[in-house]
Amino acid sequence: MNISQIKEIVLTGTPEQVQSAVGNRKEVTQIQMKALSETKLLREDGLFVEEDNMGQATWYYIWKKTNVTGPNDWTRLNLGSQFYWNKGSYNAEGEHSLYNEYGMDL
Repeated sequence: MNISQIKEIVLTGTPEQVQSAVGNRKEVTQIQMKALSETKLLREDGLFVEEDNMGQATWYYIWKKTNVTGPNDWTRLNLGSQFYWNKGSYNAEGEHSLYNEYGMDL
C-alpha cells in the first residue's frame, strides 16, 4: 500500500476500515506512518496522525475532530492506532526480528 492509498482510507474510511488498514504492518510501515504524522495535508481536513515515541516502541494515533463548534470546542474521534518496536526490524510479512506482539523475545 502506498501513502496516497493510506491517506484515502483515512480520509474516507470508517474507523473500522482505518484500523484494519493501519493495523496491518505488512501493508503499512513505520516510515509511512511517520510521513503521515509529519504531513499537513490531513490536518487541512481535520485529521491528525500523532506520533508518541515511548522508548521501546512508537505509537501512531489517527483521529479527527468532530462536532466542531469553535476553535477549541470539538470532540476527538479515534480512527485507529498502531505501534512499532524501535529496536530490530520488520520483514515483508510485518513480523518483527526481535519481539513478538507482546514484547517477548523471540
